[in-house]
Amino acid sequence: MRYLHEIVEMNENIPAKIIIHNKFGGNIPTHWHKALELTYLTDGNFSCYINGKCNNICKNDLIIINSGDIHGINIKAKESSSGITIMISYDFLKHNYNGIDNIEFIINNNELMKESLKKLLCDLLNMYKNKIEQTTLDFNLISKDQLCGFYYLKVKSIIYEILFILLTYFKVNKDINITIKSQKYIDRFKKITQYIEQNYKENLALADVANYYGLSREHLARSFKKYMGITFSDYLNSIRLYNAYRQLITTDYSITQIGLDNGFPNVASFINKFKIVYGQTPNKYRYNIKNITN
Repeated sequence: MRYLHEIVEMNENIPAKIIIHNKFGGNIPTHWHKALELTYLTDGNFSCYINGKCNNICKNDLIIINSGDIHGINIKAKESSSGITIMISYDFLKHNYNGIDNIEFIINNNELMKESLKKLLCDLLNMYKNKIEQTTLDFNLISKDQLCGFYYLKVKSIIYEILFILLTYFKVNKDINITIKSQKYIDRFKKITQYIEQNYKENLALADVANYYGLSREHLARSFKKYMGITFSDYLNSIRLYNAYRQLITTDYSITQIGLDNGFPNVASFINKFKIVYGQTPNKYRYNIKNITN
């Protein structure tokens, strides 16, 4: 399971995780990691929540998610998106720029440098697409074995170019006063969401979480929406759906068992929530996946 704090495992030869997107519908629950995340969308659109703010990402958009940012993605049913994400190792960033904890990267109006970043990401995208078989069902995570020869040297050189452009043209100093105040609440919600993710299979209610952390139900509901960008109920359902989806495509468990195993009160609730996000019932989705895979 992917917990709120995602441990981003890097290739031993490449200081980054590279993800090729080609996805219809679905969501990635709100989470965070220390890696710097850069995404270029080559087609489609999706909603991206970053520290409680909803951003509508469209074709040809470039987005940066800084280290520690709480973020999640939602792609509407029957809509699709494709592109590339690179998650650059925090240790690699720290090694090359010791002041990394005091800065953040913000996309500005420097169109020339934005286009340079997009070109570099497209170079990576084309390099990887030539080496792997694409699928329309999910993200493709690239393993080191899928880049033969000395391709990793070319990939590393592109990562260095990306970092050079980011540090030279898109680096800004953090506002310490705002950062300290915001970080206090972000840290609290990192703990709260981790608790939810550890207990999502149970009959979990907003009042249960509020009581556990000594907060009022009303205060938690307001704060959750403000800092996470979605309601408690929507977040809980996204965690349940994320894990149910994994079971659906990797096991032969019945739809009823998958729904109940992942905290849904009954199979009807699971089917309804799944259809809202993926545009079809779990049975039909599984059937389509098997046909495409075969």
